[in-house]
Amino acid sequence: MKKISILGLALLAAGSASAQMQTVKDVENELKKDVMSYPKAIETLKPAFSNPESDKQAQTWYVAGKGALDYVNQAYAMSRVTNETNYPQWGQFVMDGFDYLLKALPLDTVVDAKGKIKTKYSKDIVKQLVNNYGLAQEAGMWYYNDVKDYPKAAQAWSYIFTLPENPALIKGGLKVLPDTIQGMYHFYSGCAYSLANMPEPALASFKAAIKSGYKNKEAYDYAITSATQLKDLNQAADIAREAYAIYPETSYLGTMINSQLDKQDYDAALALLAPYIEKEPNNGQLYFLQGVIMDQKGNMAEAKALYKKAIDLDANNARALFQYAYKLCQEADAIDQNEGANVSQAEYAKFCEERTNPLYREAAADLEKAYQLDENLTDCLTLLRSIYYKLNDETNLERVKAM
Repeated sequence: MKKISILGLALLAAGSASAQMQTVKDVENELKKDVMSYPKAIETLKPAFSNPESDKQAQTWYVAGKGALDYVNQAYAMSRVTNETNYPQWGQFVMDGFDYLLKALPLDTVVDAKGKIKTKYSKDIVKQLVNNYGLAQEAGMWYYNDVKDYPKAAQAWSYIFTLPENPALIKGGLKVLPDTIQGMYHFYSGCAYSLANMPEPALASFKAAIKSGYKNKEAYDYAITSATQLKDLNQAADIAREAYAIYPETSYLGTMINSQLDKQDYDAALALLAPYIEKEPNNGQLYFLQGVIMDQKGNMAEAKALYKKAIDLDANNARALFQYAYKLCQEADAIDQNEGANVSQAEYAKFCEERTNPLYREAAADLEKAYQLDENLTDCLTLLRSIYYKLNDETNLERVKAM
């Protein structure tokens, strides 16, 4: 049997590693001559990323990272003259460049003859990352506005937050964006995730925006929407509570109350609302919310009275008008069912004119007004069609059908 030389295998392995590192050097030299060759050069370099010798060398990742960022800067500058862009490629190379350089940084240790640890590339790695920090903002915008790749947009913007976490970059002069500007990019990230129908990271981004000081109303609204999509009504209520302290809109109170109604804890919902009513006794929307709670609790009469009070305080409260009208319809229907059955056919028309039709007509007037105030309340049309049918009002029935 032919003997295998252990020394020969060792030399072969060393030769393979040496070949990979020679490739790294060749690519480095090529990029020094022509940085625009990077898209092809990176494909030549990629085998070195998985070689057990070259993948532990800072030079491998440094060459890849520097080349990526230099290429993007050059291509972007040229596009101002040529109007030729490749935003998906540029955005990916920006993120790759950051990742490659961040991988190179902890690998950059050289031990000299005296056993002292020195670095060869670290200074330029830090310089590259610091000088190109702004590309994270640009890359996110390319993905968001031009490519419409929303998860990638959020991924690109994430470097705005993560790069300043590296002490070496801060020491190297990285100018950290103010908290409110970082908050704005957290908000943009949340919008990107929302557009991609990813409510969990969207919620995290909106909350990060608020925590950073970006307290625009939209940040709270979108955070509540994301939490609601995740069916986390308790978290939605917590966000709404914070929002209400800045923007005292009753929609936030509604979100807070919904978390209690979801648990069927009606007393807690009423207790939550009570101090706000005490503070604003003439706020009709608060009585509307109280009416919703009583409605859910099954106290129809009190709910109806509260909806009426809401309308008395604010005649243009569309939702209160709708709910009050619905209660009138329920009342008329109950009278017809409970009392109308005992009325003769000859007396039925008179019974309706005296007992149920006045309620239907009052309800119709409120529903017409509610729909005029808010055309999103399409249930108004459904009820109106039913009412006008019961009133034998063909003219209005056909009019509403056409709406």
